[in-house]
Amino acid sequence: RAQAEQERDLLLASISHDLRTPLARLELAVELLHGDSDLKHGIQQDLHECDAIIGQFIALARAEHEQPYTKVDLLDLLQCSIEHAQRLELPIAAQLQPCTCYGHPLALRRVLDNLLENARRYGAPPLQLRLQPQGQQCCIELRDHGPGIASGAEQWLLQPFTRQDPARSRLGSGLGLAIVARIMRVHAGTVSLSNHPDGGLQVTLHLPLAL
Repeated sequence: RAQAEQERDLLLASISHDLRTPLARLELAVELLHGDSDLKHGIQQDLHECDAIIGQFIALARAEHEQPYTKVDLLDLLQCSIEHAQRLELPIAAQLQPCTCYGHPLALRRVLDNLLENARRYGAPPLQLRLQPQGQQCCIELRDHGPGIASGAEQWLLQPFTRQDPARSRLGSGLGLAIVARIMRVHAGTVSLSNHPDGGLQVTLHLPLAL
């Protein structure tokens, strides 16, 4: 098993290197272009999205559940994600109560970042983020004010390579919510999607509370 894990890690590293090296060369070539600034910006944006897609594929393949669990301060984790979103000019109204769970901090941070990025792409501001204990669970709710999702798509959108409307993004792998669902399963948690009664998509996460 250890040898298989080493071979997997080597394969992932090789894929990342082999794909990102030509992307880096293309970015350098674009920097040297003269002329149409809009075209240059569009090419740079596509290159950045390609790089992000590579990262999403690797994240989906990485066996994060094999890392040791630690006690995670979800309040601190959410505040870090909020600061990152605000740097991207994504307004968030937050109501956060102290809450801790056991898990992988980097994986749980990826959950939050993926959800915020999904809201930025497909939803509409402002975002409402809530963290609170519910019995033996930590509950995280994120709501946007966009168009929501189609009826019956709640589970389908959590599967890999699915998007509600592929035309709404020039690129994108359809892996963001699938990675969220996978990481939540690893942490014995749940994720659910629903349309808020007053409009917009609401994502609800439940994680076992660290007692």
